[in-house]
Amino acid sequence: MFKNLRLFLEYLRQYKKHFWTGTIALIFVNLLDVTPPLIIKYGIDHLTSPDAYRHIFYAAIAYIAVVVTQAFFRYFMRMGFYGMSLYVGVDLRNKLSSMR
Repeated sequence: MFKNLRLFLEYLRQYKKHFWTGTIALIFVNLLDVTPPLIIKYGIDHLTSPDAYRHIFYAAIAYIAVVVTQAFFRYFMRMGFYGMSLYVGVDLRNKLSSMR
């Protein structure tokens, strides 16, 4: 099992940039995934305040900003991991075809 993992890691080393781009973007997406429920909680908690419209407006703007930022990082996560998997797949196919 570890022999197969070592072979796989050799292919990953060639595409470190894609791997780290995807990993860092994944971390940011997961960190941002916690914030929308907190923003909704903030908006609901301030429904009974005298200036409720202002708080709801700020919560809506913050929610939209977080979702757009998540989409930005999800794009780089997908490009990093999908790009790496594409390149590794091509390398494996080329290695397999050269063995014939």
